[in-house]
Amino acid sequence: MAYSLAWAALCVAAASLLCTVEPADAIKRRPNGCDWIGGDFAEPGEDIFNTGCGHGGARRPIRPAPPKDEPPKSLDRLDARAPLNHGASTRKSIGKGIERFAIAGALAYGLDGGGRLWRFELASKDSKLISPSVVSFRVAEAGPLFVLERDGTLWRSKDDGSDRAFIDHEIADFQPAGDVLYLLGTDKKLSRLSADGKSRDAVDENVSAFQAIDAKTVFVLGTDGALWREHGNMHDRAKIGQPVAAFAYLADADTTYVLTPSHFLWRQKGTETSKQVDQDVAAFHAADAHLVYVLATDARLWQERGDRSGAALVDGDVAVKLGPAAFQFASKGDIDDQAIYMLDRKHELWAETMPGPLGHDK
Repeated sequence: MAYSLAWAALCVAAASLLCTVEPADAIKRRPNGCDWIGGDFAEPGEDIFNTGCGHGGARRPIRPAPPKDEPPKSLDRLDARAPLNHGASTRKSIGKGIERFAIAGALAYGLDGGGRLWRFELASKDSKLISPSVVSFRVAEAGPLFVLERDGTLWRSKDDGSDRAFIDHEIADFQPAGDVLYLLGTDKKLSRLSADGKSRDAVDENVSAFQAIDAKTVFVLGTDGALWREHGNMHDRAKIGQPVAAFAYLADADTTYVLTPSHFLWRQKGTETSKQVDQDVAAFHAADAHLVYVLATDARLWQERGDRSGAALVDGDVAVKLGPAAFQFASKGDIDDQAIYMLDRKHELWAETMPGPLGHDK
């Protein structure tokens, strides 16, 4: 009996301890919330707010689970069709067997399954091998071609692959910004390399992703899911939100798009209150402060003006596992139509058109 009483007392004490020890932010969460965002993406008067994850339970992982590569099953809007004479009805095949691609003016760059990078003209499809062992690349219509090879070395060349110059090694990601080049090392340390390549400044560490705005300003997503806006380096920064899975900042519109781990897409213009754009989002590309292309988790691509209520279907069966690499919009300034390029699940690249921003409040 004495043993039973002692055991019961111990259980009561343990239960009391569990009831009193809570996370510091527990009182700020809404009862049905597990995913939340803070910083600039908070509602007025609140530090954090619910972003729509399921009822109860523990918080979800920082990164969304990768979608399965299987025939898509539409989540909703089953009768949706692309606008007349737009979207899927305008499909034009550009190439097959492509894993990654980029459109730069009249040129297209495609990375095949063997890691070979090709350049070809959209009009003729005449191709040229640029490099045989590539992980990723960046190219601009009027700028140089940057190629990250499988051995972690980064190279800069002309857009046809000539005049190659070695930049650095042990690189995981990179982005040019004006006269500087931001480099993310395989050690997750972000640095800024000068135009002449002679000086390098440390920016931050434990970096998962980043977006360079100019030679000083950069948005940094940490490995802990926290998004920061930094000027110079991590010692001068402001927190945007957490947890964040993906983001994009449009400098000309002072607008930030944020995708949460629970697949909710939010938008904030300047210091205005953030607004939900859509849900069940796998990836997105923002055109301006109002127009955004959204790839849903059911592999359908949408053009959205404002939010989900202004959505028009572009196409379905997009290679959703590739995330934002599965599609690209071009001809941003066109009034009548915008060119959309997308990879389907069979890795065929297509060109389509969607209505442009005519009459749209930018």
